[in-house]
Amino acid sequence: MRYDYGSYKGYFSENFVLQELYSYGLNEIVTWSGKTSEIEFVLEINGNIIPVEVKAGFNTKAKSLLAFITKYSASSDSL
Repeated sequence: MRYDYGSYKGYFSENFVLQELYSYGLNEIVTWSGKTSEIEFVLEINGNIIPVEVKAGFNTKAKSLLAFITKYSASSDSL
C-alpha cells in the first residue's frame, strides 16, 4: 500500500530527524532563519557548528544550507 502524505511529509521528516537527534542525547537544538532561508536544526558538537537541512521530497537542492554556509563561512564570529 502506498500513502501520499502531501504537504505533511516535510513535517513528518523533520519530526523523525528531531526524535533521532534527541535519542542521541542532543537536547540543545536550535533553528536558523535568514530572509528566505531556514535551517531546521543547528547543532553544536565538540565546538563545531553543524547545520542540518531536512528534505522530504524529490527536490533535494539545499538552497538554505548554501545560504547558511555562505553567510557564516567567511567569519566564524558571526555565529
